[in-house]
Amino acid sequence: MTHVVCGDYLVLSPRKVIRNACVRFNERIVEIFERGEGGDEGVTIVSHGLSSLHTHLGLYPIRYSLLNGLELDEWARRCAWPWERALFENPKVSYYSAILALRELVMGGVTLVADMHFNEDIIGRAFKDVGVRGDLSVALLSSNGFNFRQLLESNLDLLRVFKDEELISVRLGPCTPRLLKPGEFRFVVELAMEYGIGIHTHLGEVPEDHYSLVRNYGITLGEFVKSVGLAKVNAIVAHAIWLFDAYPLLARENIYVAHPPRANVLLNDGVANVLEMSGSDINVGLAIDVAPTYRIIDDIRASYCMQYAQLQERMDVEDLWNMATAGYRALNLGSGEVRVGERADIVVWRCRSCAKDLIEPLATLVWGAFEAVDVFVGGKPVLLNGRLARLSSSDINRAFSEVAQFINDLSPGLRSCFRLSSRRC
Repeated sequence: MTHVVCGDYLVLSPRKVIRNACVRFNERIVEIFERGEGGDEGVTIVSHGLSSLHTHLGLYPIRYSLLNGLELDEWARRCAWPWERALFENPKVSYYSAILALRELVMGGVTLVADMHFNEDIIGRAFKDVGVRGDLSVALLSSNGFNFRQLLESNLDLLRVFKDEELISVRLGPCTPRLLKPGEFRFVVELAMEYGIGIHTHLGEVPEDHYSLVRNYGITLGEFVKSVGLAKVNAIVAHAIWLFDAYPLLARENIYVAHPPRANVLLNDGVANVLEMSGSDINVGLAIDVAPTYRIIDDIRASYCMQYAQLQERMDVEDLWNMATAGYRALNLGSGEVRVGERADIVVWRCRSCAKDLIEPLATLVWGAFEAVDVFVGGKPVLLNGRLARLSSSDINRAFSEVAQFINDLSPGLRSCFRLSSRRC
């Protein structure tokens, strides 16, 4: 089916915005053409869909726990790991959590999500039901009571479950050097090479990623990166704040750093020097990870403010927008720009209170009162007039109810960690 969407402005690429233009598309973009002046009802901007390069959809219900002032390891011990163990016993909650997270992501203009968590077969079904592109991996750990072999088998099973799925790809998820032995990490990389897929990992999230390797194995983070063969596979590397001697090793075409600025700060990990990374030819894409909102534009804004506060250097909104579409380039799904022949992942944004003549359309889209009203993935509608196109209001209400009831049934100690979540889940 062919669709046509038009806007007062069309963001062809971060540095090329045109006025009064339309896009005709089916599965891919067929034509870009001019139109006359639009109506008087606010301002409409059309853009390519955005991406989150590192996400934990299953943690969506506990997203407000990041506001409790806990550092990463304490938050993982008190909140994330107990919640994840509960999800293992109740996989349907992973599905409903993913539905709610994807709903907010789509309403924020995201059309592609790289997700790492558990119960990914169930979460993959949520991707299909919403209609969004997903790159799935299971967090592979061998400590804190997690069974490495079982997790690896569940990750490999995804290759079978989602074989030939148009919207879903699979990679392996060696979680982090701190929770996986170097030999196990290397084995996963070699397995990914054997299957012709990529990996998704956390690296340099905290200084302990480096110091634990020095203490336990007598190697630095850079030596670890070399020894496991990270450069040999397509790799999503989350955080990359404390890289030490691994820094220059990430400047490769097949490696993308996933930068979640709000998660980094709220868990006291630190602030990644994105400007320096970009200047060193390291590919960077924005990511949600887990955050109080699952809106990638909030991470564009946060990254701008954090870089300026830390370095007194201003990032261009065009560069940040480019980072918000980097998932497409990282996963070899296109340029992340509106071009004839590209996949038709399209967002229509509207601001009813904005004046027609925008001096800086892209900056106004990022910082203004724009909302995604229509979203298409592969030419098919997933959001129409601000509502999910494939799920009903009753489907969403059931997801809210199922997750809220699950939280209420948890033990008081665990429930207290999620008190912000249980009120507003």
